[in-house]
Amino acid sequence: MENGRRIILSPQDIYNHLIKTAEEDDEGRSVSDTIVWLRENGFLLEQDCPYVGTFMPSIHTRKIFLKITTYQRINLLEEISVKKEKNKLLHKRLESAVRNTPVVAQMVWLPEMKKLKGMVYTLVL
Repeated sequence: MENGRRIILSPQDIYNHLIKTAEEDDEGRSVSDTIVWLRENGFLLEQDCPYVGTFMPSIHTRKIFLKITTYQRINLLEEISVKKEKNKLLHKRLESAVRNTPVVAQMVWLPEMKKLKGMVYTLVL
């Protein structure tokens, strides 16, 4: 947040520089690939590179708003268990991450999701 306002980073910039082939467009890239690219290249604001949903060659100098130097990965598949204590710890770690840092989340994209509009779905790569 900046002065109490939400900061929206540009997924279009990531898409423009990370997806190079039709196969990558269909399959997506791994979270690890994305984080490495972001660590090396930084983030742009959504207002500086609005999301259009298709590849747009970069025609301007990238005005970097945010850079990361390190990251912590939370592997949900590994962390979730039937033990309530471990589950509570995971929820605290996730809540802390979402409140205090940028969060990158990998998700399965279903064709039906193309119909979703508004909120986070308009910014999904």
